[in-house]
Amino acid sequence: MLITSQHHSREHITVNTVMYSLLNLIHGGIVHKNPSIVALLQQNKYHFVPHVNVDGAFYIDAWYAETGILVPKRKNAHIYDKECNMANGGVDLNRNYDINFA
Repeated sequence: MLITSQHHSREHITVNTVMYSLLNLIHGGIVHKNPSIVALLQQNKYHFVPHVNVDGAFYIDAWYAETGILVPKRKNAHIYDKECNMANGGVDLNRNYDINFA
């Protein structure tokens, strides 16, 4: 099972959900031997990716540290805008899962 979060850089709270799931499996299954959680651990493999969009999260964190303001919206959505061209338009991780996407 693959459990991911923060596809979009401003989704900071989703990291907590992934970490809660991980800690719940460890704490409930390994520490307290909860039978239902032990069964889940025996029947499945789990992979946790707390930050899918690492670059976006870094940008948001760096901007906040510098200005004290959270970036209010995605800045690279309009690749044909003169300030955001194809070279630095970026990738929308929520929409670019096509097999041929470059």
